[in-house]
Amino acid sequence: MTSTDRSVSSEYAAKAAEIAAKLKPGSYEAVQALASVSIAASLVRIADALERN
Repeated sequence: MTSTDRSVSSEYAAKAAEIAAKLKPGSYEAVQALASVSIAASLVRIADALERN
C-alpha cells in the first residue's frame, strides 16, 4: 500500500465516522456505518504497521 493509498483510506475512515455520528443511534444504517468505520480504521492501522516493518 502506498502512502497515497493510506491517505485516501484515512480520509474515507474519517468521512465514515463523520456520517456515522449523524445517524440515529441503534438504527440499521448506524450499525452498518459503524462497522464500516471500524473496518476502515483497522485497515489503516494494519497498513501503517506493515509500512513500519
